Amino acid sequence: AAAGAPAGTSAGGGRRYAAAASPDAVRVLDALSVRSPRSLGEVAKRCGMAATAVMSVLGALEAEGVAVRHSEGWRRARAT
Repeated sequence: AAAGAPAGTSAGGGRRYAAAASPDAVRVLDALSVRSPRSLGEVAKRCGMAATAVMSVLGALEAEGVAVRHSEGWRRARAT
């Protein structure tokens, strides 16, 4: 946590996610849309990673509430 901020948060008040800290996770998050779900293949193509690697990252991001799975694909979770 940032100095003076509660554990698990940044000084700006936003929650920090462990999975989102990796370079691969940043690439996957950048490939996701907040508005419309994207297929696994589209996310993999946008971030230049293998689909199996993307799926692994998406699973971790979903567990932390950063990514949301829909029947149509994946999207970035809306900030609260």
